[in-house]
Amino acid sequence: MMITVIMGITPLGLDFCIDVLKIRESLRIAKLKTALTLIF
Repeated sequence: MMITVIMGITPLGLDFCIDVLKIRESLRIAKLKTALTLIF
């Protein structure tokens, strides 16, 4: 838990967290697109 807090405080850690969120979001969108193409 403490490591996450320390990483969140540092700008580098903040950038890393934002990057992870972006990657998760893009993966989710990609999954939705593939699901839609499979359905139709």
